[in-house]
Amino acid sequence: DVHIPYGTFNYASLLTLTTPGRYYGDGFYAALAPAAGFTGNNLHIAPSPAVAFFAASVEGFTIGNPANGTRAGAHGVYLDTTAAGTYACKLTLRNMSILSGSGNAFYAQNDPANNPNGGTYGLSLDNNLLYGGVSLISTGDSNTVHKNIITGENTGVYASNVTGASMLTVQDNNITTTGGSFKVDAGSRF
Repeated sequence: DVHIPYGTFNYASLLTLTTPGRYYGDGFYAALAPAAGFTGNNLHIAPSPAVAFFAASVEGFTIGNPANGTRAGAHGVYLDTTAAGTYACKLTLRNMSILSGSGNAFYAQNDPANNPNGGTYGLSLDNNLLYGGVSLISTGDSNTVHKNIITGENTGVYASNVTGASMLTVQDNNITTTGGSFKVDAGSRF
C-alpha cells in the first residue's frame, strides 16, 4: 500500500505505477500537484507484463492543486496498456479529484495488435470529480463509469472498444463537459 497524507506535494517528473496495490490518500486535501511548467501525464499507470496487474485501486486523493483547482501537465491519469502482454484487470479509481488541466482526467490507451483483449477490462471509475472527461481507447469488456461529476473540456465519456468487447456501463453521472456527454466509436453492446 502507498499512502498519500494530508498536504500538497509538488513534483517535477512523471509518477509511474507498474505493479498493482492500493494507492490511497486522506481526501481532497491530500494532493499530488505537478509543478508549474510540468508537461507530462500526471499519474502514469503502466502495468508490467511480468506482473499480474489485478484489482489495483487508486483512491481518496487529488491530482492538482486544491488551492486553485488546477493541475499542470497533460492527462491526470494515463493508463497505458500499449506494450505487448500488459493489462489492467479490475482497476478501481474511486473518490478521486482530478482537477482542471490540458488533457483528459482519465485516459486509457491500448494497442489492439499487442493486446487484442483490450488491455483494460473490469475497470471501475466510481464517485470521482473528473475535470477533462474520460477517454477509453481500444479497451476491453465490462468497464464502468458510475456516480462521477465529469466537467470541463473534452467529451464526458469517449469509448472506442476493441472488436468483440462489450458491456460499457455509464450510469448515474453528472456530465457537463464542453464536448458533449458521450461518444462511442466501437463496441458490441453498451
